[in-house]
Amino acid sequence: MEKPEMAKKRDVMYIVKNWIADNKQVWLTLYVPAYLIAFCLLQARQAPVRTVHFALDYRIPFCEYFIIPYCTWYFLLIGVGLYTLLKDRDSFIKYMLFMIIGYTACMLIYWVYPIAQDLRPAAFPRDNFCSRLVGLVYSMDPPFNILPSMHVVGSFMCAAAVANCPTVKKTGSKVMVALLAVVISVSTVFVKQHSVLDTAAAFALCVIIFFMLYAPCTKAKRESISPRARRNWLIGGMAGLAVSALCIKLTLENLPL
Repeated sequence: MEKPEMAKKRDVMYIVKNWIADNKQVWLTLYVPAYLIAFCLLQARQAPVRTVHFALDYRIPFCEYFIIPYCTWYFLLIGVGLYTLLKDRDSFIKYMLFMIIGYTACMLIYWVYPIAQDLRPAAFPRDNFCSRLVGLVYSMDPPFNILPSMHVVGSFMCAAAVANCPTVKKTGSKVMVALLAVVISVSTVFVKQHSVLDTAAAFALCVIIFFMLYAPCTKAKRESISPRARRNWLIGGMAGLAVSALCIKLTLENLPL
């Protein structure tokens, strides 16, 4: 006679197997360990790096309290990923495609044109929990392979996924995630993990990926939305591409040779 524990284990495995069979998009998550391995190899690579110097960076004060939203990024990525995985198939696929395109593009740039920064303070102005947390982050994340900022790409990715997820009905929820994405992006320069140029380059990359994945480019998609929505997409697209072009210009003009 089969033991109850074995029967329960078999039932759980059967349920998981059926769930995966019904949700094949979950296999996209295999990109995450592949990305982590590739990024660790990039961080361990011994290659000459160029140090970025941008005047605005030296005008932005170090503020250790921004490490709280900076670390919130990890929970945001996991939360939005799990929500879209469980609630809406198409939203999860676009979320993962944004990650795959964005993070792969970042790592290719890191490989071809590694950038470093020397903005970190030699000593923290205050000794508190936040400054110790910053020190821990510094010890785990060397200040190179930083342009474009993956923190900004990930934040924009989450905001885009929530804003376009049909199961998120409340506008307040979408606005809250968007604001959190902005605060996280800003936090990168206040804790001196990134230069302003890193965030500018990441924003330009995000705009391109966003319109690749979410814009109503096909005739069928355009006909499925209202004339007002089409007009908003057109205006937003023109504004986004204009700002993206300015970010690219700013980045290229200030890249170290």
